Amino acid sequence: MKLEEASRFLQELCDTAVTLLPDGAAFALLQERYQFHPIQEYLSPGILSGFFAGNGQPVLKAVIDPFQIRFIFCTIDGVPVVFGPYCAEIFSVSDCAVMLRRLKVTEFSARELAVYRSRFPVMDEERARFCVRCLMKQIQPEAEPRLESVDYTAAAYQPLSQEFHYTPYIQLIQMRYAVEQQFMEHIAKGNSWEALKIWASLHKQMAYRKRQLGDTVESARFSATITRTVIRLAAYRAGLPADLLDQLTRESNDAISRLTTIEGIKQETYRLILQVCRIIRRQLDKQYSPLVLSALYSLENHYQEDVRIDELAEELSVSTNHLIARFREETGNTPAAYLIQYRLKMARNLLADSGKSIQEIAGLVGIPDANYFSRLFKRAYGETPSKYRRSLGE
Repeated sequence: MKLEEASRFLQELCDTAVTLLPDGAAFALLQERYQFHPIQEYLSPGILSGFFAGNGQPVLKAVIDPFQIRFIFCTIDGVPVVFGPYCAEIFSVSDCAVMLRRLKVTEFSARELAVYRSRFPVMDEERARFCVRCLMKQIQPEAEPRLESVDYTAAAYQPLSQEFHYTPYIQLIQMRYAVEQQFMEHIAKGNSWEALKIWASLHKQMAYRKRQLGDTVESARFSATITRTVIRLAAYRAGLPADLLDQLTRESNDAISRLTTIEGIKQETYRLILQVCRIIRRQLDKQYSPLVLSALYSLENHYQEDVRIDELAEELSVSTNHLIARFREETGNTPAAYLIQYRLKMARNLLADSGKSIQEIAGLVGIPDANYFSRLFKRAYGETPSKYRRSLGE
């Protein structure tokens, strides 16, 4: 694997920038991209180039700057490589205010610094160093880099006579809103992969609020609430029916209210984005009506329960006959037949991926009578559940 490919892979894996600096223009671009204030003078090309000088032995220069933003600089296969920026801690606005007073920086507010830092991922320092070592080993297997730490946190700042142009708070907010708009556009098109990447970026931008809100689990719930609102608006613009959107977001909210870990809340939001995008793609590809789209969602998400088509029709405010006729017209199946097909599809997945008994699997897919389940399975796939499972091991 070449350095460029390995760098891109590491960047995707860690969600942290990995930048190659092949020439002077790249050094200048790095400074333009990341220098927020003159106190970060280590990002100037002259000082920056010194981080890559050495006597031949590979070196990892771990730098922490006055605003406690971190980089790792190293040379791999003769090319200067920058890992970062990233932060090891989440700072609240109050934390940033203390930092600015200590540094005697007055050109911008603590809130602006909090927003600036929230643009970067939060990563444990040891993990960051491990990632860079892995990249170096991939390209130079024989390399045994030594670590050097450079700490600028105690740097003193003397205000410059000339004006320094930094990104104002309002512009940072506008940038965030622009990203939110991109997120909504991808949701509306059902582009789940692009939507998830942008959501990860938005999720990080909310990080600086965590200490403001106190409880980190509560801050995760707060972030999830904002995301649900944005998803609902985008999906409604895409044509999803309001009752279906209400059901989707209500179920997600109920799930999050029961979760007690940040990772669990993150995974539920991830699931909601995928689910909404899948429904939108289905609508765009098949042109289902709102009625049939809502029916499909209910059947697929409640197949384990005792689903009654007349009760489903009542929930959707139509007659049973109308629902059956419209559903058959758009899908080629009645709701009852579609439900059986979907249950058997889920059962086949369980037969392949779990060691559960036939009786257990039948109950899990909403067909508690194992004999009836076996008959339906054989009718659909030409063999009994037991024979199908045995064939997978051959």
